[in-house]
Amino acid sequence: MLRVVVSILLTTAFFARGAFADDLFEGAIPTLRIVLTEAASQSLREDARRYVGATLTDGETAYADVAVRLKGSAGSFRDLDDRPAFTVHMRRFAGREARDRDWRGLIKFHLNNSVQDESLLHEAIAYDVFRVAGIAAPRVGHARVFLDGRDLGLYVVKEGADKRFLRRAFADEGATLYDGGFLTDIDGELERDEGSGPDDRAALTAIVEAARDPDRARGRERLEALVDLESFFRFVALERMLGHWDGYANGTNNYRIVIRTSDGKAVFVPHGLDQLLMDDLGLYDDAASLLADRVLSDDVLRSRYRAAVRSALPLVADPRGMLATVDRSTPRLDAAFVAIGPEAAEAQRERVADLRRRIEERAARLRERADEPDPPLLAFDRGRADLGRSSDGWYEVREFGDAVFAAFALREPEGEPLQVLAITSGPSHGTRAWWRRAVVLPAGRYRFVARVRASDLGPGDPGAVGDALPEIGVRLRALGRECDAASAWVDAANDGWSTLSVPFEIAADRRSVELGVEFASGAGHAYVDRASVRVEREE
Repeated sequence: MLRVVVSILLTTAFFARGAFADDLFEGAIPTLRIVLTEAASQSLREDARRYVGATLTDGETAYADVAVRLKGSAGSFRDLDDRPAFTVHMRRFAGREARDRDWRGLIKFHLNNSVQDESLLHEAIAYDVFRVAGIAAPRVGHARVFLDGRDLGLYVVKEGADKRFLRRAFADEGATLYDGGFLTDIDGELERDEGSGPDDRAALTAIVEAARDPDRARGRERLEALVDLESFFRFVALERMLGHWDGYANGTNNYRIVIRTSDGKAVFVPHGLDQLLMDDLGLYDDAASLLADRVLSDDVLRSRYRAAVRSALPLVADPRGMLATVDRSTPRLDAAFVAIGPEAAEAQRERVADLRRRIEERAARLRERADEPDPPLLAFDRGRADLGRSSDGWYEVREFGDAVFAAFALREPEGEPLQVLAITSGPSHGTRAWWRRAVVLPAGRYRFVARVRASDLGPGDPGAVGDALPEIGVRLRALGRECDAASAWVDAANDGWSTLSVPFEIAADRRSVELGVEFASGAGHAYVDRASVRVEREE
């Protein structure tokens, strides 16, 4: 277990004083009232992403012609007549006399409905952690929001990613900023939110090409010149430590990219961390996104990423910093919920208690897993690795229906009994299921081989099965980031044992591949001769 030592810069006081965890607002949580005309309301019902004019009042000042639109993706979007989230721009529609106006220092800001974070504290915690790690992040606060007199409750107020944010966070108002969009990687059509140069995504294209360079050493050199890699390593490490499953590394979602004018390098900015501490993400597991996958599948970059994990670990593995953010924000939120009513205040206290518990639990898990070694590469003996002689590592997957799995000795009419892995279609008369095993392989060409047999197959009940079983039988599959290969189906007509083979290729230094025996049928059985299951490496 790693012994966590917290430096003086990572003390509770450092989080609590707000020097890096600027909460935007001091004193009582403000009330914001948004008033729309009937035409503006109808426009938002028809096109939620199009700005309309509104009047914004904060109890002291009324601002006319403020631009508002609805925001949010699949999980958080709510329509205008529900509890919508808003993006507010103070100057977009302003006349000449109001072109310099802001609200509490903000030109563009978001009102997040926090439907996926009832504590209203996830983003404050997460962005504090990122800032202490030296990664630019938006500031957040809170506000009680009314829409046309309707009380929507307490919202998270988040600083917008605009020129003022770039000047504050990067001292670089001229930097180019791209919005990661919804489930879009850096090779997609990212929208440029800020920047004065040509909108040709040339910097992003160069990063994509470097990440896909088949010459791994050359690709690393190119990435070094295009991306602030040390910052990116910390960015990915913190996404995973915080359980941000819906971020860039694991969900290809919720991120910003800033291209600095000083050196042309890309820096990733966190976004949308309202679902914090949700999943116990592995620190070193394969990644879904292009650049994070390139880092984690490259031995040289992976080693540097591990160093970044060790450096950033105390920010989450010692819970005192995150708990200090909770403590700093709670009194003001408590007062705001008390103003709503005693039941709302009690519910918030319960949510904060649950959040504190989850922070403590996450910290403990990280301390246990911080030194977790990389899974070993599959070992080969003269180009062959046997997989079936031991039951270790094989697991069951029921994709459809109620398959029955078993491992036993199958008696044949002649010869010795065979040790087999078996799948039997269950009583639902429709099964798609797998025996699977994960292996980790270096770059090379491979072949997955096994001897299989199918018996007593049938189409099953069409009413129960529907379109789930377009083909029936048993086959081999190899599934991974770089491969999706399958053998032909073997069915009962083959009468006896058939040896199947699936060729596939790996280009990375390290890649996890799922090898599986897939069975699909409305009836019957599939058998795998365990002694035959192997991976062959082509020299």
